Amino acid sequence: MDAIETQVSKINSNILINTFATKNPDARQFRTSLWNLRQIFRSKGISKGSEDSMIKTTLSFGILKLISEQQLLNRTLPTTIFMWGDWREGQLDREINNTINDLLNQKNYSHLKDSLLIDKRLDNQACKKVINEFNKYSLYGSDFDFFGLIYESLANKDIKKDFGEFYTPRHIIRTMVKLLLNNETSPRPLSICDPACGTGGFLVESFLYLQRRYEMTNALSNETRIQLKNNIFHGYDTNGKVAIPFARTNMLMADDGGINIQVTEDSLIHLEEDKYDYVLTNVPYGSYTGEANIDNFSLTNSRRLELLFIEKIVKSLKRGGSGAVIVPDGLIESTSYSTYRKKLLRLIELYAVISLPPFMFEPYTTEKTYILFFKKNMPNQTGKFQKSPVWHFIIDNDGFKKGKKRYPINENDLPLLEESFLTGSQEGKYGFINFSDINDKTFYSFCSEYYMRLKKPIEISIEQFQKIVEELEGKTNYE
Repeated sequence: MDAIETQVSKINSNILINTFATKNPDARQFRTSLWNLRQIFRSKGISKGSEDSMIKTTLSFGILKLISEQQLLNRTLPTTIFMWGDWREGQLDREINNTINDLLNQKNYSHLKDSLLIDKRLDNQACKKVINEFNKYSLYGSDFDFFGLIYESLANKDIKKDFGEFYTPRHIIRTMVKLLLNNETSPRPLSICDPACGTGGFLVESFLYLQRRYEMTNALSNETRIQLKNNIFHGYDTNGKVAIPFARTNMLMADDGGINIQVTEDSLIHLEEDKYDYVLTNVPYGSYTGEANIDNFSLTNSRRLELLFIEKIVKSLKRGGSGAVIVPDGLIESTSYSTYRKKLLRLIELYAVISLPPFMFEPYTTEKTYILFFKKNMPNQTGKFQKSPVWHFIIDNDGFKKGKKRYPINENDLPLLEESFLTGSQEGKYGFINFSDINDKTFYSFCSEYYMRLKKPIEISIEQFQKIVEELEGKTNYE
């Protein structure tokens, strides 16, 4: 298949799926197909007001095709279960639903119970048209932001808002993963967590990145693959009907079963302390309505979810463990959170801050966000401020058009970010800021724009100042 690169490992004879950023399907073409699907749905009465069913049906066809492509490479399901190419023309609608029922009876796919749903209004002819549209693509091992593109194209405003709560663009996730895990070149016991995993993007890309890195150093043995699949990655989310099934599906398509992706009533209660080597996440924000005891938090007594989440993430890391976390701008620069940031800086070493553009999460939200890279202090450093400088980078363009229509453009700061990370400087763009500049006078702000693009005061002489005053007084009439 075009979207899959395979090779034989030098260590063993297993076929390896080489999927990390190796293929870049045409997202525009896929959007066109989604528009075509919308017309098919409309012809069967699935239109305005039925967006949720339209999305679930599209996702179901996509998931079925992904599973079928995976099974072509490594058949693990009984041969009695019909896959994508086995359905007989003339009874497609019935046989597709039979496949769904058969899959849900398999242990590895039972978590898809609330995800595999085909609208009953699709008859045999409509199913044929949908299948033909999906046949244009090889999805397994591809670089499609599958879930994001579907919700972006088919969802109404309210559904987009809900989806935006657990969605982070894949190209941003990949960059974060590369920058955080860059030193992981050889297999070792690791634990990586996303405590608000949504559809599992951070976990999927971390899995694929480590697999690729180990493969490049000829260290991807059978034992290492088992460790990657079963022991390293952990994800939690409160949305058990949408987020968790999709997260497990995403991990399954990356060749991992998603065994440690779980529903939690509240990560602020259940996230274990001193457990993880790395945490990657996009923290939820807003008012916290859960049952965690706020008195147990040391950085704040506020019920702001993002503030509580950051503290919980720090506690969940092992000593010396690292985090890469997307946070809203209020946490970064609000003067009312200055005491919070000051306390936080006694628990961590903040080594990099990346400013994301406000259109990054369009069409779901225009919230201005930042990425914090930090390490949890060792015991002898806890309570002390770091002395090392903080590296800042401002992303002005991320390779996609600003605004709600996020189509690809040439302007892209991400390659420069990856190339220059933690090195060098460019005025107004990136560079190191002395930690001493983060102080009471700056309200312990982490804002990259403040430090990198702060306008310098205009210097004038006393004579110039007096002349300005005289001109102002001459223009004032008090009579």
